[in-house]
Amino acid sequence: MNNVITRHGRGPFRRPAAVALTVAAVASGLSIGVAPPVSAATTIQVTTTADSMNPFDGKTSLREAVQKANLDQTDTTILLAAGMTYTLTRCSNGPEEKNRWGDLDHWDTNWLFIDGGTGAQPIITTRCKDRHLDNLDTAALAIRNVKLTNGDAALDYYEFQWPTPDNAGGGSIESMGPVVVINAWFDKNRAFQDAPNPGVVPSATGGGIAANFVWAVASSFTNNASDDGGGIGDRF
Repeated sequence: MNNVITRHGRGPFRRPAAVALTVAAVASGLSIGVAPPVSAATTIQVTTTADSMNPFDGKTSLREAVQKANLDQTDTTILLAAGMTYTLTRCSNGPEEKNRWGDLDHWDTNWLFIDGGTGAQPIITTRCKDRHLDNLDTAALAIRNVKLTNGDAALDYYEFQWPTPDNAGGGSIESMGPVVVINAWFDKNRAFQDAPNPGVVPSATGGGIAANFVWAVASSFTNNASDDGGGIGDRF
């Protein structure tokens, strides 16, 4: 199925006022200026395109930046270099939620802002059969001026991220919290129920993003596909 947005109101997620205000603040802040919507306690510049976890090489990868955000437990902005390609290559053979293998795992309760700046879009892609990012807590996730491509959520159907089994999905991003995307491009991501145990997950939603709330501004969703909702699976 390749429609852009699918909403699943039957799940346990609802949009409380606090979440609505948080998303509105993030979106308005991202859309009108270069700075993040609130003052980030931590700003991390990614200095290598390698998908590395090496604290001794003097470089900071995207994966290491997300890990620092998890451990610092503060609002964090991660800065990507214009026009660079960040390829996730640390593939896993099964579910893993510690950010060392497979997709990037963010579990902090503070918001995470991945900023591609205002120049040529950086690209986040993957060589693994996995999505790009799993936002495991209810904190807001914001992404600006980044292209995310070739994500595949098939490996994650064992993880039971959502309280009901028919809520799997998110070929590029799966989030327990709200997601804001500004001037982003989600291309060629997929989320299909093709896990080795097909009885576990009846369907997958959101070839690009699956979240309890998604706010997309000036963003493109192209060539994404899933069982239910090609671009966005909005579960609120």
